[in-house]
Amino acid sequence: MRNLMPFLGCTVGLAVVFAMIGFIGGVVEGLVFGDGELVPSLKNGAFAAVMVGTGTFIAAALLAMRDGSRQASAFKQVRQRLCAREDCSDAEFTSALSEMGAEILLEMRRIIAKGLNVPAEKIWPQDNPQADYQLELLGPGLQLGIIAHMLESRKLRPTTGIISVGTTSTFQQLVEAVNKNLANSELMPPEIEPGK
Repeated sequence: MRNLMPFLGCTVGLAVVFAMIGFIGGVVEGLVFGDGELVPSLKNGAFAAVMVGTGTFIAAALLAMRDGSRQASAFKQVRQRLCAREDCSDAEFTSALSEMGAEILLEMRRIIAKGLNVPAEKIWPQDNPQADYQLELLGPGLQLGIIAHMLESRKLRPTTGIISVGTTSTFQQLVEAVNKNLANSELMPPEIEPGK
């Protein structure tokens, strides 16, 4: 796994929530259906918290490992398929999508190529982001990376929620979705240097 910290944070948080639910359920069960004494009920609650929390952590860890394995496999397949194809020059790329600005097309091409770890020449204008890049399976990391880079390079910040690019089926639709995100943005305020 590329970055373990977000996974651990989410998994531990989820386990703690379910452990608390287990603890409360165990205490209530001991007080209502047990002998009604507090100390045995607290022990019952602690046991339930450990069992539920541990089970939740293990289940979440197994699901995350499965998803990580699927993503790694998909990333490898996409990269191999793209690397095996012919190159497409910048001129060919922009002429195929002539109704769109060359600057944004080439910038997006470089961002996608970097995200997929392939040369930019392997990204074609007739690509289907779903089929060719498995954009939905590779997840929000690649999708948000495209949008974040485009916003940062223009010193913009979104004013509304990010519009998903994960369901686009042509490169043109991908560019249009990114342009909508750019249109729903505003200039970032200038950074104020400390001490001024």
